[in-house]
Amino acid sequence: MTVMTQQSYYILEEDKTLAKQRIEEIEREILEMGPAFHEALNQTSETWHDNAPFDALREKQAVLVAELQTLKEALSKSAPTVPMSENGRIAIGSRVKLKHATKKSDHHYFLAGHWTFRLGEFVDDHMIISCQSPLGASLLGKSLGDSVTLPNKQQLTVADIE
Repeated sequence: MTVMTQQSYYILEEDKTLAKQRIEEIEREILEMGPAFHEALNQTSETWHDNAPFDALREKQAVLVAELQTLKEALSKSAPTVPMSENGRIAIGSRVKLKHATKKSDHHYFLAGHWTFRLGEFVDDHMIISCQSPLGASLLGKSLGDSVTLPNKQQLTVADIE
């Protein structure tokens, strides 16, 4: 079974690609703010600390820079590759079907890495969850037929792993 250490930080390749695309968008947005800053500074005779358009631009820039730093940090600390699943066990990148014991219902999940833009979205009828979520963490390493207890105490059984 693949064991993730405390230092391991995994991001799936498609999420790395999305993060890199978003980094490019943010950098472009920040560059495009230059003329708006110039205009905001020159559109009033007030000093910069009383200039609402300037303050709004500065606040928007701060939000973009914070997002940019978060994305770059996530990419820089991620492992180069995600470990492969061993012996039919659930790992990051697995598609999992869980059966509810009493309700006869199925739940389909896609286990993403430690960071994903797609959290909560559905891909091919599988909800994307993080490996750090309570459910995701409890699924890691499970095999077909294993039991999983949700935080609300519901019992589910691993019915399929892809």
